[in-house]
Amino acid sequence: MTQRRRRDNQVARTSALLLVGNLALGVFGFASGLLANNLLEPAGRGELASIQTVPQLISLLAILGLPEAVIYFAASDNDKTPSLLGTALVLTLIGAAVGCALGLVVLPPMLHRYDSSVLHGALVYLLVIPLMAIVTLAYQPLRAVGAYGWWVAFRISLSAGWVGVLLLAWATHMARPVPVAMMHLVLLAVLGVAALIVVRVVIGARPSVRRSLAPSMLRYGVPTALTNLPQTLNLRLDQLVMTAVLPPRELGLYAASVGWSWMVAPPLHTIAQVVFPHIAALPHDERGAPAAESSRLAVSAAIVVVVLALLVTPFLLPLLLPKYRSAIFVAELLLVAGTISGFNLVLEEVLRGFGRPRDILVAEIGGLVVTGGSLAALLGRYGITGAAWSSIAGYSTLLVLLVRLVSRRGGVAPRDLLVPRRSDLAGARLRFVELRKRRRGGAELASAGDGVTEGNGY
Repeated sequence: MTQRRRRDNQVARTSALLLVGNLALGVFGFASGLLANNLLEPAGRGELASIQTVPQLISLLAILGLPEAVIYFAASDNDKTPSLLGTALVLTLIGAAVGCALGLVVLPPMLHRYDSSVLHGALVYLLVIPLMAIVTLAYQPLRAVGAYGWWVAFRISLSAGWVGVLLLAWATHMARPVPVAMMHLVLLAVLGVAALIVVRVVIGARPSVRRSLAPSMLRYGVPTALTNLPQTLNLRLDQLVMTAVLPPRELGLYAASVGWSWMVAPPLHTIAQVVFPHIAALPHDERGAPAAESSRLAVSAAIVVVVLALLVTPFLLPLLLPKYRSAIFVAELLLVAGTISGFNLVLEEVLRGFGRPRDILVAEIGGLVVTGGSLAALLGRYGITGAAWSSIAGYSTLLVLLVRLVSRRGGVAPRDLLVPRRSDLAGARLRFVELRKRRRGGAELASAGDGVTEGNGY
């Protein structure tokens, strides 16, 4: 077997590993959704969402976009990974402290309608901010150095651990929103320590701090963090508003429907995870073609998964979640919204690979304006169904903006991004082989086994 063929086969195995990992995440997410929705019922599910939504939103902002900065800079120079990681950890813990202070201010007025135990639980759950910062920063660099096996393992551990938390809550008769949230914090603490140990072994050096790296990392990361605000609000503005204005039962029905929609995510997330580091490693003038191929592959995957999901939902959802039968139509709308969102993620990862995080920020703000406006117009009149339509409107607007930006930055026509071709699968496979060859200087790919929201599932 020639060296080229071995590399080709290794890339195929790595891509298969990522797909299997994302399918596993889908299975664990599906299982956690069934457990959470049936154990807590709609009202309890809504209370859990009210405890988790704001702290998790703040945690995404507090990491300052530094995981993406580590991946971007480490993709072109793996030797800097230890110092990139150590510097990012210090910076993000500072951001986490600010985030906790912000949560202490905003949570009491938002949750004043809830029982005091829910508010107290949400305040304690603010600890998720530093814990998620540590976990995310610890395992994300594994992707930059090609340790996809470990990266996938940690992502699955987060989702599988959430299933374990729910099973433990059921077994100990503590299946209530506050105890479940506290158990989740313990899970994150354990995984954070484990991730730091593994990444230390994989990168072969102890994380170190280099202040000279901080400015460039922040220049890349802060726009990404700012992007995370409209990006996350595009994903969660509906639940954030409903936490403040709707009864827990309605919020629980909607949260369950959002979780159901994640069945369309695995194939699209797999493409997105491969795209970013590979495109970032290419010379600027050679990034357009693989970006277009990846986009077209994502279109094909999106069509297949959303059609299948829409076909099975009317039969499967009431069978597995009989108390959520009234949310079938909302779940179907959110399947469409989730598919558009998954494709948008692929285009955003392309722009990150182009080194253009500010473009993502501009597009996300445009999508957020439409999401917020349509939510204001539809939520009061149509309830959670209106919220689902507002998600479709916001994601569709974001899609149009992202296609224009990727087309402009990559020098490819919008048609080349959106219309699939028969040759895409084989062409993308060969391009990833060549990309790996360049990153490794012609060496063999790292074994996938040597090398991963995720989070709390539904």
